[in-house]
Amino acid sequence: LGCAVSLDRERRVVEVQTEAGRVAISYEQLVIALGSVTRRPSVPGLDEHALGLKDLGDAIRLRNHVLRQIELADAAPHTADRRLTFVVAGAGFSGVEAIAEVSEMAEEALRHHPRLAHVQPRWVLVDGAQRILGQTPDGLARFAERTLARRGVEIVTQTRLASVDADGVGLSDGRRIESATVVWTAGVAA
Repeated sequence: LGCAVSLDRERRVVEVQTEAGRVAISYEQLVIALGSVTRRPSVPGLDEHALGLKDLGDAIRLRNHVLRQIELADAAPHTADRRLTFVVAGAGFSGVEAIAEVSEMAEEALRHHPRLAHVQPRWVLVDGAQRILGQTPDGLARFAERTLARRGVEIVTQTRLASVDADGVGLSDGRRIESATVVWTAGVAA
């Protein structure tokens, strides 16, 4: 782990600052990849109320948050509809995988909460594109869509988040979804 601080192209050496000090690294081929950050458009309330999903820390926070919502719904069943509605914005690889994995985890966790046996969690995948997994061939995207639908995931395309607050989301088509969990996976910027 470190940060490139100098480059000697003639000697083909990159100097890297690490916590242990500076290290000179020789190279044959050098690839410069500056990385990316999560794209956060100016949707009112997005920064304050949505969980991101960019790295392992975000995934752990999401897992803990979903498990906490299940526990809170069990403690106060009258709040279960909102607490067990999960909205994921972004139907690329990250969003599709997140909703599939987290819904499976929640299904297993709900088995340990018999008071919630009558409650069906609601999973909503929202994306502004015409279909999910826009970077894949049509056949694969249709297969993923059918698989998610069989698992009970609602897929809302050609729609964006218009607003996010502590109680849910407003969609660009005018609908409102009451939810205690909104996850943002919709894109990156350099």
